Amino acid sequence: MELTLNQAASAVERNDCPKCEASAESPCRTRGGKAATKYHTARFILVPTLREELAVPEDRGPGRPWKAGPPVEALPAAAVVKPIRIGYARCSTAQQELASQLAALEPVCKRIFSEKISTPGQDPAGQVPQPPPPSGTHRK
Repeated sequence: MELTLNQAASAVERNDCPKCEASAESPCRTRGGKAATKYHTARFILVPTLREELAVPEDRGPGRPWKAGPPVEALPAAAVVKPIRIGYARCSTAQQELASQLAALEPVCKRIFSEKISTPGQDPAGQVPQPPPPSGTHRK
């Protein structure tokens, strides 16, 4: 997506700057309090479409003492959307049961995936038996 310089600057200025602590809707500032000539990297990388350096437009006064501009009208609040939750229940031994996991996930998840996996049995010494080596291979 191609942005004009002003569109890109507006997108960057929607976020506070973590480096110079400039508030949203204003350009980055130097240590001396002047408007910076370039946005700080920590700020403009917050905009996914921007990955190259972005110069501050002339109308924002780079290199001059910063002055607050006219107030910006607030954007309408975004509608609150309920997140879609997906559940996963799993039993890996014969002693585990799946029903309680499914019951706990059902009220809060839109979709639930479940699986029951049996593990190989153990010998009396508590060791899991090893499968035989594949045929056709030789050990030296």
